[in-house]
Amino acid sequence: MVSTQGPLPGKRVDGRDVRAVADYLVDRMVPATDLTSKACIVLFRRTLNRRILNEAQLISALQHHYGLPVEVGCPAWPAV
Repeated sequence: MVSTQGPLPGKRVDGRDVRAVADYLVDRMVPATDLTSKACIVLFRRTLNRRILNEAQLISALQHHYGLPVEVGCPAWPAV
């Protein structure tokens, strides 16, 4: 990566875009977790690049702050 990632100039994102991405990811998530029957926070693990180095600390902070369980999943990306 040459430079840090961040907002793209001139690109606006609204709630519909966020919902579309969330639906796409949930549809392709490993079916080990049933996310439709309970309130929880879903943390998608990245295994190839930009890994979360303090994942356990992040999960603990999310659980403490929001009072919800955190489910960790790895999306099943389609083969290219």
